[in-house]
Amino acid sequence: MNIMKPVGLKTFQEYATIVFLPYIKAQLANVKWLDIIWDVHRLDSLKSTTRVKLGKCVRRRVAATHSIPGNWQEFLRVDDNNTEFLAHQVMDNVPIEKEVYSTCGDHVLCFCVDRDVSTLAPCSHDTRKLLHDMDAVGKGYNQIMLRIVDTDVVVLAVSTVVLLENTQLWIVFGTGKHLRYIPAHQIATSLSAEKAHVLSMFHAFTGCNTASSFARKGKKTAFDSWKSFDAVTVFFARLVT
Repeated sequence: MNIMKPVGLKTFQEYATIVFLPYIKAQLANVKWLDIIWDVHRLDSLKSTTRVKLGKCVRRRVAATHSIPGNWQEFLRVDDNNTEFLAHQVMDNVPIEKEVYSTCGDHVLCFCVDRDVSTLAPCSHDTRKLLHDMDAVGKGYNQIMLRIVDTDVVVLAVSTVVLLENTQLWIVFGTGKHLRYIPAHQIATSLSAEKAHVLSMFHAFTGCNTASSFARKGKKTAFDSWKSFDAVTVFFARLVT
């Protein structure tokens, strides 16, 4: 929703029909399995403090005939602005011959009534995207693509792909001229399985949206230091465990 802005549209139904659903159907044209993962930011989450600091937000009930707010980015920052309407729109409109899953709050919607989703829901943590990747691998898929605009998820993907044997995990990152295709599996191989597995700990330790970075010491400097001291990998592994 950060990528697909409702330019010139008045209601959420228009947004679903003209912008959101065509995008989803375009993705389905080239894949057999699609997971749509919605962010859930909770009041007791460390991330919520960061979101509050971003400024005033717009609270708006999401329903078919309700008006789209003028400031889209402020609207997306509100925890209470749920996405259940769009999640149900997907289930009601995508081709039934495809395997499609959409999170809806803590739960998961899917076409297959007999499909066991107990390994996917209920769930509320930020690594939910990778949980769905592991589920797809468990069903025999070995080529996965993540469409994201979040640097944290790139790090998590590299850390997770070492757990997914014989899997190609591609990340479609950014928008417009900054769009990039990042092979998480190749990055993990170049780092080594041990370092890739603890990359998320390195990322948090050297600064992320819930942890401060070192003064005047960027991630490249920290990474160069890490390459010189193998004991750091052992230490990070203990923290991860």
